[in-house]
Amino acid sequence: MQSVTDFYQDHRGPVISQELTIKNGLKSACARNQAQYFSLANQGQTDHDWQTLLKTATKVQLTTKKPVMVHVRAKDVQPDQVKSTFHHLLDLELNNYLLVTGDKLADSNGFSSAQELLVATGQTGLAKLSLATTLDVNQVANHGVAWVVNQALAKDRAGAKVLISQIFFDVDNFLAVQEGLKMAGSDLILVAGILHYPSQNQLDWVQRVLRLTVPDDWRENPDLASARLVADLTDGQAAGIHYFANF
Repeated sequence: MQSVTDFYQDHRGPVISQELTIKNGLKSACARNQAQYFSLANQGQTDHDWQTLLKTATKVQLTTKKPVMVHVRAKDVQPDQVKSTFHHLLDLELNNYLLVTGDKLADSNGFSSAQELLVATGQTGLAKLSLATTLDVNQVANHGVAWVVNQALAKDRAGAKVLISQIFFDVDNFLAVQEGLKMAGSDLILVAGILHYPSQNQLDWVQRVLRLTVPDDWRENPDLASARLVADLTDGQAAGIHYFANF
């Protein structure tokens, strides 16, 4: 299957990607035909859940003829099984991965961070791996632009080609990091991960779990605020916009 990085070559306007969930993966993919590729969230707690995720990913690819970026959680991959894990994924024609730090399968004891898994994956020697991970641009407010850019460059050195930002509301933070990477001469692809027309429940979750302050304009009219953010990112020549799944 095509590498998602191909979509960002000579792009005109942001590349659109859409996160899917197991619950409504194929239905959502078919309904969101504006997306150039998809990502499939990994929320499972058993090996059966993981196998279901892989089956869903292959089905979406076969049906839509578009790549699916499979979410691989660092703690789920055992250090001695990195090569076999990704070899199996390649056999399924799943070659695009978003490596994330976070939840894990029950009784799993893999890598402690996505960055560690990135390094180990790069050492497998397997060809055709398209590796992405996340970046928190909200940290600009706490640590400054240079600090966040250095975090991004460390992920680049570890093997990431695409960085999808975590949820943010302040477009200036994202654009500042984008400019910082440009000034550093990096060819990393920075993608804006955003909420698209979120519900109040979703905004409550962002504030409670991610501990982000939800701006008043998002509370008052989330559809309009979301549209404005997309417009600002488009004007700012963002390489891509990744829509997180609604719930």
